[in-house]
Amino acid sequence: ALQDEDFDKSLSLHSIPVRMGTRGALHISEIFHLICAGIIVYAAYLLAQQYSFIGWINWVAATVFVALLVYQHLLVKPNDLSRVNLAFFTTNGFASILFCGLIVIDFYK
Repeated sequence: ALQDEDFDKSLSLHSIPVRMGTRGALHISEIFHLICAGIIVYAAYLLAQQYSFIGWINWVAATVFVALLVYQHLLVKPNDLSRVNLAFFTTNGFASILFCGLIVIDFYK
């Protein structure tokens, strides 16, 4: 949505960046990523509790996923949105595939 802020303003849309500004939109993103990180860690815990064969790879997957969420926020600054696509598309895709792959490896090791 940050890339579309000017477009949203021109059409009087009430997107989060228009209402909260760039800095506010990034803070909201941080809050939701923090919630996501908590859910990922909790899911890793539940997997480890439910399946005795799930081991350390599960925790590596969760740790790397959370680290990539943090990395996204290090890439994008309120005054420099040039790396939004890298942060959003590339990093999210890499994080999802890596997380899924590591969990599958942990299941079938």
